[in-house]
Amino acid sequence: MSRTLLLKRDFTGALQQAQKASDVGHTNFAMLHLIKGYAYLGLSNQPAARTELEAYVKLEPKSDASLRVRTILERMSTPATEGVHKSSAGPPAGDAH
Repeated sequence: MSRTLLLKRDFTGALQQAQKASDVGHTNFAMLHLIKGYAYLGLSNQPAARTELEAYVKLEPKSDASLRVRTILERMSTPATEGVHKSSAGPPAGDAH
């Protein structure tokens, strides 16, 4: 459900659902970090987004999504771009399976 909410750009709802899944011991913690990271980006909370996205990359370093997440993290670190713009927040197609 959190992935659907994320795709609908309901970032607060996606974050709440991902947290509920974490609280009940959902086994795919990497995906939850990815969803939470994108939700935080949508809410313009870059410090929290960075924490979640870095956790995802650590858990899934070889995934296709991890390559895209690394690019986002690099953009967030580049002063000239001021991070990822809200208009581009949210998962690229196919990331939040």
